[in-house]
Amino acid sequence: MIRYLIPFLFLGCTTEESTQEEILLPIMELSKKNIDFGDVEWGSTEAKILYVENQGELPMGLKPIVILDEGFEDNFSFSYDTETIQCISGYEESESEREPNLSEEEFILNPGCRLKIDILYSPASVGAAFAALEIESIIEDTEVFADTTPQFYRDPSDFKQLVFLEASSRQDVGNIFVTPRIVDFGHHWMSESDTRQIKLQNVGNGPLEVETPYIEDCDEAFSIDLALLDGDRTISAGDGSLFEVNFNPVDLETAYCTVIIPSNDPETSEIEVTLKGNAGIDPSNTAPSLQLISPAPGYIHNTDEDLVLELAMFDINQPADTLICRVRSMVLQGPGHICQAEDAGGYTRVSIPTENLTRGLDTLLVTVIDQSELQASASTSILYGDVHVDSDDDGDGFGDGIHDEFFDCDDTDPLIYPYAAEIPDGKDNDCDGGIDERTISSDDDGDSVSEEEGDCNDNDKNTYPGAPELPDLSDNDCDGIIDENTSLSDDDGDGFSELDNDCNDRDDSINPSAIEYCDNIDNNCNNLRDEQEEEGCIAIDSAPVIIGGIEMADRAIGAGESTTMTVFVYDAEGDELSFNWGEDPVMASLDHTAITAPTARTITWTAPELPSSLDGQLFKVIVEVTDENGNQDWVFGDIAVYSRPVTDSLVYETTTGSSCGGSTAAGVFLPLLSLAFLRRRRKNT
Repeated sequence: MIRYLIPFLFLGCTTEESTQEEILLPIMELSKKNIDFGDVEWGSTEAKILYVENQGELPMGLKPIVILDEGFEDNFSFSYDTETIQCISGYEESESEREPNLSEEEFILNPGCRLKIDILYSPASVGAAFAALEIESIIEDTEVFADTTPQFYRDPSDFKQLVFLEASSRQDVGNIFVTPRIVDFGHHWMSESDTRQIKLQNVGNGPLEVETPYIEDCDEAFSIDLALLDGDRTISAGDGSLFEVNFNPVDLETAYCTVIIPSNDPETSEIEVTLKGNAGIDPSNTAPSLQLISPAPGYIHNTDEDLVLELAMFDINQPADTLICRVRSMVLQGPGHICQAEDAGGYTRVSIPTENLTRGLDTLLVTVIDQSELQASASTSILYGDVHVDSDDDGDGFGDGIHDEFFDCDDTDPLIYPYAAEIPDGKDNDCDGGIDERTISSDDDGDSVSEEEGDCNDNDKNTYPGAPELPDLSDNDCDGIIDENTSLSDDDGDGFSELDNDCNDRDDSINPSAIEYCDNIDNNCNNLRDEQEEEGCIAIDSAPVIIGGIEMADRAIGAGESTTMTVFVYDAEGDELSFNWGEDPVMASLDHTAITAPTARTITWTAPELPSSLDGQLFKVIVEVTDENGNQDWVFGDIAVYSRPVTDSLVYETTTGSSCGGSTAAGVFLPLLSLAFLRRRRKNT
């Protein structure tokens, strides 16, 4: 740029001799404008160095350097240390009574000094990646000071510059997908067995080496069978294999096991699969039923022979002879007895020796419990070596007289007496003051909902209609669906839950088996975006991306002068792009056309003549980029125009005149407008 001398006007004296000295304003010089990291292996990091140098003769202020990486986040990083700025000139800082007016993280680069910026590329997505560093110089704001001479300046014309970053990466490695991640064998009784399969899929683009799966923290009921996996354990990209796991319960207790599947997957070297059996509440289970056939309530036993109870028990989910059966003495607190069905049909005779009976009136409560801990109860009352009291009107052995030890709360119903089995009939069967407790009509778990009101598990306070669904293999909200909208459920219907590595369970096009499209999205959930298969990712209709913003040869020019502007654009499909540059609406009022070829990628922008009342003005520029399918990206920028050409130096003039009584020195420089760069917005059509 031509250096212009700024005229000075000195009043009240005559100049006899004058000398002029030009001092260059800062010139921001970058060692590179484009940095290409090339093709970088996945898992490694490539480093590059960029230098920012002040080639002027005055200090230059710099804003904090920022990276513009929209759409390619986490691939590039950078760092710099202002304490390690290198200087090769002997610039001496002028003394000042005040500190320079710098905001947080702003700094000064003196003449002849350079700042080192370390830039790293660590692939976070496979394929091409782009970004730009934005480096902007600034002039000190001195309006609040008495001394308005700036202590630092900016590059007068190219004060904001972009450095474009480009790189690519490819990963030819296996990526293991295992399903299911939780194997619930459900509920089985002893002597039953169950076998399930665990499937392995290589959803990567390289070979997957599977090592020998093994078990740990495992109940003896579980085992694994690797016969289907044995042989060549190298799974090619897109192929799969499997092995089997077995459950043979030795009791009805809950059983757990963890299967570990090691492989050469660089992201997940070990996958855990949880096995469980006879765990929790079986959502399909119904409570057992129990009938006490004999004796009837009020039975008198006056012999030395055993007291015999005849029972019939049934469970639709398991054989009756696997039910747990207990008989308890409720009134006299005699010893309890274990009972078991004689066969799967459920008929049972329970013999209680008389030495285990206590003389007097007693209630015997029989309870059967299934493997899901659901239960049924029945009762009878007996008199051993005793007789009915006179106040017993219904024959159950208990009376309602005021002197009776145990009060029959309804002496007209032989099924109602102290400690009787509670049944859902709206009555207080056991005479404890409560009605239908521990039946389908009562709320047994404290969640305020009974089984009659829809509680599908009245033994779990976290289960009731409308309850939040939890990832616990239970139907918490009683809607007939287990674990919906949790990490254990497939909420979008693509066959994968979050536990199966579905990274977006709200979109059925995103899952570990999905096709990877060139859309800057991790479609197949392997923590990579747009990874390059053998044929590359599948091109789809995506929008172009403008990297960094508008690049200008000069960001401040004089009236009538010209500069060039361009944009760097990435389009995943490689579509042919069209460009449309737009003028600032103010141009119409100035009767000026700044852009002569608005459909080119790179344009020439010519500044208008300014009204005599203005020393300078900011003008906006916009460019729209459109691909073949109508998808767009656009960006705004600002350019400063001054009424006269922008100088790159300050001119100091020293004068000597007899009427001035000595010499006077002054420096005048062209005012520099503060520019604002508008962030771009994107619109897809």
